[in-house]
Amino acid sequence: MKKIIQATKAFFAKDLLWKIFSIVVAVFLWFVVMNTLNPTETKTFTANISFINEYVLEDNNITILNSDELEQTKVSIRVSGTRPALDELNKTENKSGILAYIDLKQLSTLGEVNGVQEVSLNITPKLPSNIYTYSYEISSFSPNMVDAQVDALKSQVMKVEFDIVGDVESGYTAGDPVSDTDTVTITGPESEFNMVSSVRANIDLDGKNDDVSVAVAPAVYDADGNMLEHFKVDPSVIDVSVGISRRWQIPVEEPEVVGELNENLMLDSIEYSPKYIEVEGDIAEMNEVEHIQLPAIDLSEIDSSQTTAYDVRPRLKDTDINIVDGSPTEVTVTVNVIAKSSRDITLKGDDISVQGLGGGLEASVSDVHLTLSGEEDVVETLTAAQLSPAVNLTGMGSGWHSVELSITLPDNVEVRNVPNVSVYIESTEEIAEVTPERESETAEETEEPIETESETLTEQETVPDEN
Repeated sequence: MKKIIQATKAFFAKDLLWKIFSIVVAVFLWFVVMNTLNPTETKTFTANISFINEYVLEDNNITILNSDELEQTKVSIRVSGTRPALDELNKTENKSGILAYIDLKQLSTLGEVNGVQEVSLNITPKLPSNIYTYSYEISSFSPNMVDAQVDALKSQVMKVEFDIVGDVESGYTAGDPVSDTDTVTITGPESEFNMVSSVRANIDLDGKNDDVSVAVAPAVYDADGNMLEHFKVDPSVIDVSVGISRRWQIPVEEPEVVGELNENLMLDSIEYSPKYIEVEGDIAEMNEVEHIQLPAIDLSEIDSSQTTAYDVRPRLKDTDINIVDGSPTEVTVTVNVIAKSSRDITLKGDDISVQGLGGGLEASVSDVHLTLSGEEDVVETLTAAQLSPAVNLTGMGSGWHSVELSITLPDNVEVRNVPNVSVYIESTEEIAEVTPERESETAEETEEPIETESETLTEQETVPDEN
């Protein structure tokens, strides 16, 4: 090692000037060779426009309407240099440093802006400054100027509207959005303020089944629902919460009826709607409310058909149950009454069905008179057969009996009173004993005793009931 150091000192100690001269000549020859073998070339690069010193816009209370369009403008930059220099510049990490920018200080002297103004702004190209090995320069660039549309800024305070997006899980319902911030300040081009319709923010509740708290970004929209991109909102983010609760249906019970109608009226029907009220709240508390009972209907106070609406909210006032927004809060009850029409009808004995009569017995049923009342169209067309009149003679023997009459009344028809029916029962053996004595008589003579017997039965109708 010592020998090497000594040799190095000896080398630089001898002929130092000649050695320095040799180095200078070598560098000179290298530059000559490089310029001879690598002449200057030109290559075109492209870059998008960017802005610097944007604070000028805020200081001057102005905005550039076509800033997005300008930032998309391609600037062609022609760069001169040797091939190795241009190859080095074309590398990805170096090419990204080729810029074209607009210095917004150019707008500092613009003055007051009234309406949209068109201003020409100069473009400045820039090459990366981190390449020291090679030299190059910008020979030209295009475009070198662009037209900017400048407008004054305006601010206004507006209320934020929240839009629910998506549906909560089936069986649940969402409450109204709640936020500590319900107003924001919007700032935008003065010329576009006439397009502003609302400031809105979307809240996504799709598939949710529990309370939601989210941060939303409000935006400015026109009347057609299109977002106005040149406007800024302050604050840009708002915290919003939405309560989500269980949804249920509580049945509505048909109202009870008290009192009696005027004797000239009869109840046709009671109709009410809706049959269910959709509510929301705690599921345990909703299970305790089995139904909603409507007030009783006092028929004594009704003299014609009438419709009444009952508010059901007071019946839930002592609970935390709320009616779902959009669901009806009233139940409509209609009481239909009709005027009675009266008609007397006679049921012939032959029209009355005999039931339960014992063997060996025959029954003769007397006529009976009824007074029907009810809906006119029904009462006036009602026949004896439609009433299905019948008497039950089970266990009854020979003689006169007063028997309860059974009839079937159609809807909206009633009988003021149903009288008992007189029935005469006799043995068929007694009838058979009388028959041989009459065989020798003529047909006309045979008919006369029958008529006499009928007359006798008629007289016997006045006989008191043996029972």
